[in-house]
Amino acid sequence: MSNKTPDADSPLFKVMDIAEASELWGLSQPHIKLLCNKGEVICRKVSRIWLLEKNQPNPKKYESHI
Repeated sequence: MSNKTPDADSPLFKVMDIAEASELWGLSQPHIKLLCNKGEVICRKVSRIWLLEKNQPNPKKYESHI
């Protein structure tokens, strides 16, 4: 069985996990989980892992309570 790398158009390149979102957005992982639970970011929970849409705006820019 070969390990084929998906091309750039693959849906796998359009999602990120909480750790990657944390680095990209400069927010803590618990805070991103909270945003996911509240429905404030585009995401979906698969088993125990949150997957977030990569090309959505940084929610940090739109929070007025920080």
